[in-house]
Amino acid sequence: MFLRRLFSSGQPVATFSPNLAGEDRQRLIAEMKACIERRGGELKNARRVNALVDLFSKLTDDGKRVYAGIVDGFDEIAKEDIGEKYSKIEEAELFGGSASKLAVLDSFESPRRRLIQLLGNAGGGQSMLQELGKMVSDETLIEIYESI
Repeated sequence: MFLRRLFSSGQPVATFSPNLAGEDRQRLIAEMKACIERRGGELKNARRVNALVDLFSKLTDDGKRVYAGIVDGFDEIAKEDIGEKYSKIEEAELFGGSASKLAVLDSFESPRRRLIQLLGNAGGGQSMLQELGKMVSDETLIEIYESI
């Protein structure tokens, strides 16, 4: 009973349309940002990454292209969060908490590369990245190959 509660998801998994229409694109971006920021702790983040990998297999071809476009442009999308990133680095200098130290380490890696790494480490992530690699720019493809 305790283990079931410990490892079961307390929140319902976000659902997306198969073609990522409407608000789904922004919700997907928010989920991807939450992954690279490690929101909610390791267990919740692992569930989130697995859900993102599973989502890709359930998308239509149009949805997969939207997903690939988001991953492809993720560095530009994540630029909006630069101020927050900087404040985490300052916090690491002042207080030295483990999450803050991770923010310093994260500053040396691009958001897209970190996202690709997380997706690749999830169950089924390697094959998902291989399929995704057929739909992204050469620069993103190189990052995918480096993570596989």
